[in-house]
Amino acid sequence: MRKQLLVLIFIIWSVPAFGQMVVPSLDQAREVELASASAWRIGSTIGIQVDGYYQKGDGTNDAKAENIGNSVLFAYQPGNFITELLYYSDTKRIDVNTTNSTVTSEDENDTGISLKFAIRGNRSVSLGLGYNRSETDDVSNDKKNTTTSFEGSFSLRLFDGLMYAGGGMRRVTAEQGSDDSLKYNEVIAGIAVQIGDPLETMFQTEASVRQIPETESDKGLITKQPKSTISHLSLELQTGSFFFAYRIGQLVIENDAANDDYKSTDSKVGVGMKLGGLSLGLYRDNHRIDSGDDSVDYDTYALTVGYNFI
Repeated sequence: MRKQLLVLIFIIWSVPAFGQMVVPSLDQAREVELASASAWRIGSTIGIQVDGYYQKGDGTNDAKAENIGNSVLFAYQPGNFITELLYYSDTKRIDVNTTNSTVTSEDENDTGISLKFAIRGNRSVSLGLGYNRSETDDVSNDKKNTTTSFEGSFSLRLFDGLMYAGGGMRRVTAEQGSDDSLKYNEVIAGIAVQIGDPLETMFQTEASVRQIPETESDKGLITKQPKSTISHLSLELQTGSFFFAYRIGQLVIENDAANDDYKSTDSKVGVGMKLGGLSLGLYRDNHRIDSGDDSVDYDTYALTVGYNFI
């Protein structure tokens, strides 16, 4: 169970996910997590993100991981109706060696698509619908694991745009080949504060939490999914042609069998610049995974290029 959750944490934390919940990032090339947040974009955007790492673990794990991924984002808003499309592709190899076990994952390919629709009303409320689908190669069983989800969300603009609040629910179906599946509901909520003018100087912060329940599979062939919580805090500043970002997130997975919590902390720092409608961003992520007596620490780097047009 311990080695399976270690690999799970590696996979969850390395694919494109965990975007902004309530309002878009000041780096317009980055995706949003909830569809309703896309309603507060300024103009339409085309964005590309490339990320990758080579990691040699420390602590009690002799762990190694290689990853390279890329994603393409297109967000279009001709008026009060907004459409956002994200496609990503990710290739990884993971080797985790502990004192008790060895886990080796050959090259695995992840591909995914996310489609979001939002409608904005009177500059004070937005409603969103989202669909996500991802496929992961399971080379050990020569199968594809598929995860699909449907989302409904909302966002409120309060105090003339000083504060935003939002939330949503996502129905997720995770299939392991054609043998078995997990079905559960995720609940997401967040709050954001914006101060300033997005065309000049602006400070933005957002806090959010995401709850994933403990779930048994339909046929009992897949290991029970333990309860987990994902929390995020982001701080962003744009001044003139430059923007700065700091984001910290934590994933905690509860393991009832061993009475242990599996915790992964993600700390992201980014800088960028905007030249007219063109934006460039460079990010460094530090990932720390703690699982009982085992720990892994590694860095991820990402480059974003976006073009914003109104």
